[in-house]
Amino acid sequence: MASSTSRDSIPARRHTVFITGAAAGIGQASAVLFATAGADRITLADYIDATITRISALKAAGKPVPEIIILSIDVRNVQSIEAGLGEMTAHWGHIDILINNPGNLPEAEIQSPSLAAKDIELWRFTWESHIKGTYSVTRALIPLLLQGTDMTVVNLSRQSIESLSEDLVLTCGKEGLLAYSMYAGPKTMYVYENSRFANDEVAFGDEQVEHASDLLVSLTSKRREWLFGRKISSAWSMRELLARKSEIIRDDLLKNDLSFKTLVRDTKQADQRIRGVPRSSY
Repeated sequence: MASSTSRDSIPARRHTVFITGAAAGIGQASAVLFATAGADRITLADYIDATITRISALKAAGKPVPEIIILSIDVRNVQSIEAGLGEMTAHWGHIDILINNPGNLPEAEIQSPSLAAKDIELWRFTWESHIKGTYSVTRALIPLLLQGTDMTVVNLSRQSIESLSEDLVLTCGKEGLLAYSMYAGPKTMYVYENSRFANDEVAFGDEQVEHASDLLVSLTSKRREWLFGRKISSAWSMRELLARKSEIIRDDLLKNDLSFKTLVRDTKQADQRIRGVPRSSY
């Protein structure tokens, strides 16, 4: 898999990185970019073989070549996680960055208009990977994260799991742990309006995968406390976010706003879109 060096990232030297869902997609692209950026150690965790990811990351890496291990784990199974982590702990004893990249439903299932037409077993598999798996992996890795230097977690999801990111900082923030939430969706500063009235899913081809991975590596290249508690679209670049940092902080953007005022505003705007009435005429 070909990948270009992350334009906005600072070299991730001396970082020990743990990536779930590393065999393909964003997990694979992120592993390659972390290797390119100079990470010393990378763990590729997946229930399918991540050998291609390892080969691609080693090929993309500069000198010195990073140490990369593959863990065959099923994030839905606590015993599988514990067995895999035992192997990694024996190797390194800590991690600096955790990338939770859980599985998602295929696009056909997401776009299906009928609940009755959805595959319940596929939905269950995705839920267990996405929610239970992310929680279980994070819970198991907290002691190793707190032994690291960066102590950074990024939770990727289509359906936000930002509550886990917030809980991590509330419970481990005093020790220095920092967590972010990223989601696959269009750029917006008003997350609630987007998620309720607009299409919250975007097609993820190779270009979108590499863009999201670039943002992910940039996000973890240094601590950015000002982005904690915010929902970060994978469509943003770090350069764009940095350019709007003052605005984001001042207006408290990239957050769910469930106030009554916001509900009234967004309902009115949605009604305008449905009726085709220009906003300026309201």
